[in-house]
Amino acid sequence: MVLETDAGCVVKDPRKAHLFYMPFSSRMLEYTLYVRNSHNRTNLRQFLKEYSEKIAAKYPYWNRIGGADHFLVACHDWAPYETRHHMERCIKALCNDDVTGGFKIGRDVSLWETYVHSARNPLRDLGGKPPSQRQILAFYAGNVHVYLHPILIEHWKDKDPDMKIFGPMPRGVAIKMNYIQHMKRSK
Repeated sequence: MVLETDAGCVVKDPRKAHLFYMPFSSRMLEYTLYVRNSHNRTNLRQFLKEYSEKIAAKYPYWNRIGGADHFLVACHDWAPYETRHHMERCIKALCNDDVTGGFKIGRDVSLWETYVHSARNPLRDLGGKPPSQRQILAFYAGNVHVYLHPILIEHWKDKDPDMKIFGPMPRGVAIKMNYIQHMKRSK
């Protein structure tokens, strides 16, 4: 992990730290605590409540500013809900940047979610030319399920040759490869 190996990122003296990482896995919480098909995630929130309370009791740095200098990384769809109450002030690096789900613009960070197509060769579809040699400024294709998607489509679809904005792409191998090629050619 980069944080562990980069001497510029990690300090031994917590008084010199700018941020504190809170390790947990939303996916593992789902696997271990969620009662399948119950549609009830209360126990996941309770676990994170107890987790943040334990950190607050053991480490005085949480209490300086109520956890606002702590950050977490979570890419499961439920992460915004799970962390909404007891980790509300933390900086969240999330793959779900839906503001209606708890993502706070100006504080939280949006992460790319990557689907690994091949477990044997996970880097197969990654790469592309350097950004200076890519022809597409921005590319989007996907289902219209967040308030921003219709706005993107309305303002950019078929209006700028540098912007490749699509709605849902049809299924199929040829389409999937077209999606990958668009991504590789995008800045």
